[in-house]
Amino acid sequence: MRIRAASADDVVQDAFIQAFLGLRSLHDPARFGPWFLAVVRNAARRHIRDAGRMAVGGVPEQVGQPEASPVEAGELRDELWRKVGELPDGIREAIFLYYHEGESVPREDGAEPAAPMRGAPGLRVGFFGEVQKPDGTPAPGVRVAAYAAGASAAGEARFQLVSDAEGRFRFVDIEPGAWSLLAESADGFFGMATGVTAPSADPVTIRLEPTYRLEGVVTDEKDVSIPDASVRVVALTGGRAGPLQPFDAKLSAGADGRFIVSAVPDGYYRVAAEVPRYQPGSVAVRVPPKEPVHLRLKGGMYITGRAFLRDRQHPLQEGTLTIQVDSKTGSSGDRVDTDVAGRFFSQPLPSGDHTATFHYQPFAPVTVDLTLSESQPAVEKDVIFRDGIMLSAVARNMSGDPLPWIGLSWHREGAPASAEIVAKTDRHGRFEVTGLDASRYEVKMAGPRRERHGIREVMVSAEANTEVNLRFDISRPIYFRAETPDGMPVPRGCRIYFSQRVPPGSHGPLALDTNEDGMAAQLDYVPGVKLGARAEYRRMMSPTVEVDPDSPPDVVILRLEDPER
Repeated sequence: MRIRAASADDVVQDAFIQAFLGLRSLHDPARFGPWFLAVVRNAARRHIRDAGRMAVGGVPEQVGQPEASPVEAGELRDELWRKVGELPDGIREAIFLYYHEGESVPREDGAEPAAPMRGAPGLRVGFFGEVQKPDGTPAPGVRVAAYAAGASAAGEARFQLVSDAEGRFRFVDIEPGAWSLLAESADGFFGMATGVTAPSADPVTIRLEPTYRLEGVVTDEKDVSIPDASVRVVALTGGRAGPLQPFDAKLSAGADGRFIVSAVPDGYYRVAAEVPRYQPGSVAVRVPPKEPVHLRLKGGMYITGRAFLRDRQHPLQEGTLTIQVDSKTGSSGDRVDTDVAGRFFSQPLPSGDHTATFHYQPFAPVTVDLTLSESQPAVEKDVIFRDGIMLSAVARNMSGDPLPWIGLSWHREGAPASAEIVAKTDRHGRFEVTGLDASRYEVKMAGPRRERHGIREVMVSAEANTEVNLRFDISRPIYFRAETPDGMPVPRGCRIYFSQRVPPGSHGPLALDTNEDGMAAQLDYVPGVKLGARAEYRRMMSPTVEVDPDSPPDVVILRLEDPER
């Protein structure tokens, strides 16, 4: 049995209405999934049968009741969500995820939908409350999500559920602490509550508010539409996409320069637009808006041209360049894409004299001088990348110990700062650096304390040189590994904090992030003084471990502890 995609929505809509009208015939709510699938199958069969009659007779049978008015349709929707709110938690959640979030429904083969998220085992603390419409009446079938206070703004909700027929909700099995709640209805209403404490005996009330549609257009100073501009809408006050995340929408304007942002909460926003060859522009707006937003962009100064590899017969097709620009007012860098012909456009630049360095690894960087002015707002420069020299070596300290996981910045003599190339060593201090010229280079350790470890000079010849002696005035590395409570390496993103009683005027060790193997190497410490270390990853933390830097173990293990265990 197959149905055309264009008719699928009609079948689903019909099935949903039939399910609502027949809810009283469902004696066991736990069997809602198979029952609802049977309703969908019947609706599909009716659709195919009616379509066949229309093909034979030319006119379909007139079945059902006349189309409901908008008021009746609204009352039907509210009554439907109230009925859905009377279903068990898991079934109610599945229906909401399908019709509001686009999630899949339970399969006909009996596979169960994912169970709602729960907190730590054995916990029964939580909070409860009610979701209300803007007029104060209960709001059934509204998704309510709970976010832990202090969590990442881009993080997902820790817990979520759907309000019942009376708009009520109750979170249980939630860790004690501060929480923020976000409520979103299927018809675009939005509400939130912050500073909610668990456990709490006081009900939480979330009042829904309407969201609005923000329209606008991007043009030049003569009101000619600018196509494909990058538009960003960011909340200044009021509007938020979540309790921890201010509203931030990114989109592209159409070929006519127009853009539309839906579901924007009440508040003040900054609408900004960027497009190559124009200066960025922005405007502050109040939502709900009184009129469409009009962003007028001024023509900008920029560098354009084509990029080639080795010769003009091989354009750099659909690649990504890095352009570093040095001028009297400072330095800037940007990544730009090339098209199939190798053409590129830089971001807008100020007027004046500039030195631009183009990078594309593993080729040698290309540096050009140029001048931008009102009379010459664009400069055409073709860039031909030549093969650079690759150099392999090992970085060590004065005692001969390899220096792992450090950055080494290579600066060619007489070149602008933007021409710097950075390489990173592995665990054994080995590294490869590409894109070098036959010239003299100054090599420093990258990082905030690079100057204190000295500068090494390296003369690079036209042939690859593997006998480079790079030694820095730095201590012997001490290795640390962060592990989970089960003894597994913590993935990338764990941070290790260090403490050391250093003499006045000295610098203590810096915090480090672990690599994909949970490893980090501390080089920047004071010998002869006990070094303390602890690891933090998400909500877990290890006890502080003290290390004698003069006789450390091969690897210091920092075992994280789960506060919920």
